[in-house]
Amino acid sequence: MHTLSSQYEPGTVRRRSAEDILHMIDQVLQRHPEEQDAVEELHRVSLWLQFMPSSRQTYGLIHYDFQLDNVFYEAKERSFHVIDFDDAMYHWFAMDIVTALADTESEEEKRAFLRGYRSIRSLDNELETEFARFRRFERLYGFARVLRSLEDSDLTDVPPWYEGLRMKLLRICENDRQGFREPW
Repeated sequence: MHTLSSQYEPGTVRRRSAEDILHMIDQVLQRHPEEQDAVEELHRVSLWLQFMPSSRQTYGLIHYDFQLDNVFYEAKERSFHVIDFDDAMYHWFAMDIVTALADTESEEEKRAFLRGYRSIRSLDNELETEFARFRRFERLYGFARVLRSLEDSDLTDVPPWYEGLRMKLLRICENDRQGFREPW
């Protein structure tokens, strides 16, 4: 998929980019001035991405949600089918690798995935060392999306399941806040 993406030329309509996502995060955080740790994380992630080298080999249109529940194997055809492109964006291909690795349960699976990837496409070792920072982008983006969904969510006269969902989302946000305090 990344090989095809590195050759892809979009038409007049273009998907969002990592920069567009950072701008959206900034807009959400401006409505939540109490989220200082997230604002500082946004500045760190933005600065880091400004200096990330990009080329047609490292940056392009990615799936962003390339996990096992979005990939199907068709045994008769001996082919894979990918679904759920709603989060696709322009980003470093390493971001797709990071989201795919979120499904791996062991270091052995991670190494096998990376060996398989490298058997088809090069992956710079230096880029691999940045995986933890790509995960920070992912956490910050997820946080902003959940925070945005919680805006004006303190409602009355709601179904019984609503408060449980709201509390779950609030716990996710709190967990993300703790992650923003981790050292770079």
